[in-house]
Order: sequence, then structure tokens, then C-alpha cells
Amino acid sequence: MDEKIMFKKPLSSFFGKGFRMTSVMAVIAVILCIAALTTNADPISKPHEFYDGGIISALEMNSNFDTLYTKVNELDEKTSISAVRVYSSNIITLLTDAYQTIPFNEEVFDTDDMHNTSSNTGYLYAANSGLYLITCHVQFAENGGGLRQVYLRVNGSTLIADVVEPASGVSATCIHLSTVYYLNAGDFVEARARQTSGGNLNLINVNFSTPAFMMVRLASD
Repeated sequence: MDEKIMFKKPLSSFFGKGFRMTSVMAVIAVILCIAALTTNADPISKPHEFYDGGIISALEMNSNFDTLYTKVNELDEKTSISAVRVYSSNIITLLTDAYQTIPFNEEVFDTDDMHNTSSNTGYLYAANSGLYLITCHVQFAENGGGLRQVYLRVNGSTLIADVVEPASGVSATCIHLSTVYYLNAGDFVEARARQTSGGNLNLINVNFSTPAFMMVRLASD
């Protein structure tokens, strides 16, 4: 048999003469409505309704609050920030006419363990499912021969952004690319570079700014 909520004193003695059981239910209803609107989801339905003169069981009350707690936890997941920015402080040399994943050994920030500085350093991982803004910035050393290319790839196979530029013999060749893409939790993105100068070519290294790779979740499911 359910426990019943019992009071040694009338509830009005705790909250004043104007207190009624419907006031508690009204407050709970307001909280539930706010949670429903904030999560931009379907309205929340209370498992149990209570009325003046009725007996409230602990099981029924807990059921209503469990519904609220579940929605609040969902709200926390949906509104949490997932973002990472990494860069390389090492000299990166690209072979001619070969695609190479750019490694990143330093982190500016990483809110959700989205990057690892010891293994698969070229990968950014989606901590939660949702739409992500993904950006990469690279500068190739001055050399007038061939083309310069950087592209973004998901899970080692899916191309989601690609930029190819002619080389410059008078200044560095800069490539900046961004895209918005839906990622499932656990998916990873890598930035891959290619140059066709005919010999080895370095990426220009400027701390924090290039080469740099970043990703931020814009919206959840």
C-alpha cells in the first residue's frame, strides 16, 4: 500500500490562512510549463492530478516530480555547450601530392573531451548529437608551384567541405573553410591537407591562429 502524506498540523498553519492544496499544484504546473517551453519540446503531461479534499500518496507525488526532474535533466543536456579549439605548435611538413590529416597537439579550450592530445590528435569528436559549426584555418608556406587543398572529413569517409586554391609565389597561401553539419555523438571530424608543389612544403605555424581547428555545437536534436 502506498504511503500517504500525513501532517500533524493543518497545512495552513505552515503557510498562512490563505494556503490551499491547489496552490502547491499550481506552482508545480507553472514549473512544468516553463520546462516544457524552455526545452522547445512537446508539453509535459503530469501523471497525476490532485484536487481539494483528495488524499495524495507519496507514490503519486514522486511520480509527478520524477517527470519534472527528467525534463530538467534533458534541458541541461540540450543547452550545455560543446565546443573545442585546437592548434599545432609543431612544424608540420606535407609531402607533395599526398593527403595528410593535420595533427593538433595543443588545446585552447575543450569543454567536453572532444579532443585528445596524445592519440588521434587530428580528430575532433562530437560529445553530443546535434548541428555543429566546424572551422579550419591553414597557411601554406610561400611557393608558387601547384595547388593547395584542405578538406573536412567525417568518420574517415564522408567529405563535408573542400577548398582548393592556386599557390602563391609571393606570400603564404591561406585556406579558411567552415561548414555546418549534423554529427551523432561519437562521430569525429578531421582536417586533411594536400599540396602539389613538387617537393615537401611546411604549414606556417603561428600559435593559436594557424593551423587551427575548431568545432561548436549550435543546436541539439
